Amino acid sequence: MKRFMRLGSNHPISNFTHFWYGVSSPRKKNKPDSEELVYFKECLSDISHAYFLNLGSLYKSARSSLRSGIENAVRVALINKGVNVKKIASVFELFNEAKSIYKNDVFVHSFLIKLNAIYADLCRSVHSSDANYLSLSVPFERLSKFDETQFIAENDRLRDVCSVINQCAFWMWHDKLSSAGHANEDMVLDAVPRTVKRAKTA
Repeated sequence: MKRFMRLGSNHPISNFTHFWYGVSSPRKKNKPDSEELVYFKECLSDISHAYFLNLGSLYKSARSSLRSGIENAVRVALINKGVNVKKIASVFELFNEAKSIYKNDVFVHSFLIKLNAIYADLCRSVHSSDANYLSLSVPFERLSKFDETQFIAENDRLRDVCSVINQCAFWMWHDKLSSAGHANEDMVLDAVPRTVKRAKTA
């Protein structure tokens, strides 16, 4: 019951994915999404899956899905600069290219550094290279056993990733916020640090 109370429909993570999916959706019917929006929606989808997998106590799967969400977020940042991400073979190159392109943008570069650090930690879990991250849940009756420590840790990590991506999305698409209505606009702006808002509107 604890996990359902902590991750309800009004949870910041579900609000985040629902809001940005609405903002990124085309206003005209039958209008195809741009490549940027396709990857951004996939990013939101991955984060949503991580959210519900964590809710179901499938922690390793949740981490894997969150990792995919970060990859797609970085692709969006690159596409925003006109980069053909389909030509980038590895995630290592993906991050390096993004950090190089945004090296003169203090805020986006710092966002990428944060995502890169979280991604590296997730890789240790997904690839089970660290004994502390082994799932050790082979019997079916234990696959979705609730572990409060892991649940809280993944919930916090989801919040961190959503916070960073929310700031990135604000930085790239702040001019679209007003089209989503004042309540939704305020929800996003309230979650963005003042330093970021001031720098963007200066």
